[in-house]
Amino acid sequence: MTPELGSDTTMPVGHVGIGTTSPAGLLDVQATSTGGGYAAYLYNNGNTTSSNGVAIRAGNSAAGGANVLLFQRGSDGTTIGSVSQATASTVAYNTTSDRRLKENIVDSTLGVDALSRIRVRDYNYISDGEKLTLQGFIAQELNDVYGHDYFANAPCRPEVEAAGRDGRLFLAPISMWEIAMKAAKGKLALSSPTLEWIHLSKQRSRIHDAPITAEIAVDSVCLPGSFHNDPADRLIIATARNLDAFLVTRDAAILAYAEAGFVKVWRL
Repeated sequence: MTPELGSDTTMPVGHVGIGTTSPAGLLDVQATSTGGGYAAYLYNNGNTTSSNGVAIRAGNSAAGGANVLLFQRGSDGTTIGSVSQATASTVAYNTTSDRRLKENIVDSTLGVDALSRIRVRDYNYISDGEKLTLQGFIAQELNDVYGHDYFANAPCRPEVEAAGRDGRLFLAPISMWEIAMKAAKGKLALSSPTLEWIHLSKQRSRIHDAPITAEIAVDSVCLPGSFHNDPADRLIIATARNLDAFLVTRDAAILAYAEAGFVKVWRL
């Protein structure tokens, strides 16, 4: 049956199957596309702030438990994640930790020190009227531990860790200013008040405050060669130069400046 354009069609009984003659639910859409296409598309081309997408009504008005969305592998139907109702007024985003879904499983190079910094928290969701206490992790706190995972395989990691053990790691004050500015503007999410976070991070990594002297201030203005005019980067470079220290960085402009011989770096 093909309805006329603009009309409404109601099917009071039965299941509808698209791509299958044995629909498993009221609506069952199946496809075998291998060219990158999707099984279904839902468009709202209204192009306004109220051009909403899909609304799903499911679950229980008194308690959690129901799956709102279920994600399964196409090859064998193994469930790999879901969005479920956690309480009467909240949802939970769930993923599986099944060994069968993973490869290259090895002991973490971050070791016990990093794991000991992961904090298991009791909490409740702000929107939960029942204020049900749950247990789990806070994303921002996990990011404090694992957010810079590129360091795990950095060529300079042994040197940096040795410098930390010897008390030779320093942080330029302008870098702390940059952290505070980004946090104040909402561009950086920290797990605690900014000053507390900075102090704790320095303590964990055995980092000391680098000095800011007249020599560093003047050198930042008179750097040799050609370098851009960002005052924070110039102060960081001047600090490393005056301490005769290696600057740990991934910044492309600073790395290029180092290749010209004006500052020593350890590349992340």
